[in-house]
Order: sequence, then structure tokens, then C-alpha cells
Amino acid sequence: METPDELLARLDRMGEERVRALLCKKYFEPKALPLIEGWISRKEQERGGNGGREAQQDFGAAIEKARTLAGRASESAKRATENANKAQRLAIAAVAVGSAALLISVLALFALAIR
Repeated sequence: METPDELLARLDRMGEERVRALLCKKYFEPKALPLIEGWISRKEQERGGNGGREAQQDFGAAIEKARTLAGRASESAKRATENANKAQRLAIAAVAVGSAALLISVLALFALAIR
């Protein structure tokens, strides 16, 4: 378990952009989130940005949008898997029908050869 000072030092080494990216991926422990958000706000204030509620709301909106897009992607992946399974079943049926047709045509050729 790292102390808050160690966490802040690690955040400084990682840099703001990397911390934001990892925050979206839920990399950090939930109990460390207030400290990390405070660190991000302080970095924004140092940079000259407002770092206030607007940035936090924008950040929250971005996270919510990412979650929504991830949900849509998950649903699309499920549908794609279902469609692939259907296509596989149709391909197996086509191979079976083709094999049966080949067998019938070979038997027909033997029947013609015997006459």
C-alpha cells in the first residue's frame, strides 16, 4: 500500500495525460480517486486553466460518453458473433448439400455407365 505522498510522486512521474488515460480505464483504486482528481485540478490550475467544476464536469461527461460507447461496442460485438455463428451454420449446410449433390451426380454417372 503506497502512501499519498508516494502516489503523488508516481503521478508526477507518469504525467497528466497518462494519468487521465489510466483514470478512464479504472486503473486506480477507488479510494485514491479523490486524491488523483485533486492532483489533476492542481495541474490544471498550474497550467493556467480553470481547473474548477467545469473541467470536472467535462471530465465526467467524457467518462460517461466512453462508457456509453463501450456498451454500444459490446452490443455490436455480440451481434457480430451471432451473425458469424449463423453464417457458419449456413456454410456447413451448404457443404452438406453440395456433398449430397456430388454423391447423386456420381451415382448418376455410374448408372449411365452401366446401361
